[in-house]
Amino acid sequence: MLSRTPIKPDTIKNFSGTEYRYMPKIIEPTSDSTAVVTLWLGGMSQINFKEGKLIKNYERFCALPRGILPIPGQNAFYIMCYGIPQGPGEIVKFDMDQGKVTSRIRTGGSPRHVVLLPDGKALISNLNSGEIYLFDPATGKILHKTYAGGGINTIDTDPSGRFVFISQRELDLVSVIDTKTWETVLKQHVGDYPTGLDVSYDGKLMAVTNFHEASLDLYSIEYIQPAANKEP
Repeated sequence: MLSRTPIKPDTIKNFSGTEYRYMPKIIEPTSDSTAVVTLWLGGMSQINFKEGKLIKNYERFCALPRGILPIPGQNAFYIMCYGIPQGPGEIVKFDMDQGKVTSRIRTGGSPRHVVLLPDGKALISNLNSGEIYLFDPATGKILHKTYAGGGINTIDTDPSGRFVFISQRELDLVSVIDTKTWETVLKQHVGDYPTGLDVSYDGKLMAVTNFHEASLDLYSIEYIQPAANKEP
């Protein structure tokens, strides 16, 4: 281990009867030495992981903050706020210089995971509404919604950003959606309650964690070329 970094001030205590308020959830690097961390039941912290120091803790600003999306050209982030059962599902814009939320998009459901695409847009999963959003962080607008259902948990894409892989824990499935057509092109049965999912940087492998089985499955990915008269 190179270092250990605190994510909250020593003066701040957990909620009575629980030790999970300040459990780190999602980490987003902001430089080669700093990162922001959303906290399970709390707000967010900024840390210097090279020095092992807490820079600043931001008190709770939404219910159950999860995924973090940097905003190009700004010292700000969009934070996915899971909401249920602590509050509303929403996407909030958090300005680091002001130390506060400057706008809120009430989505309903439970926005959870976010993946940045090569063109600067992003895909967002909403677990309890069963939707995938195409989101533009430059404008703060949802450009497209598609319904997949099944308790969407974690998402990732192939290197091109065209195909989005979705773990659906209520169906024991991983589905693949072609974002050019927004059609589901594959449904793969996996283990019990698939939760974590990751596609390798070269797009050749997919790893899935099965929560109820305490297992990890590794799959090879094969991309099938369409017929000659169809777009690839």
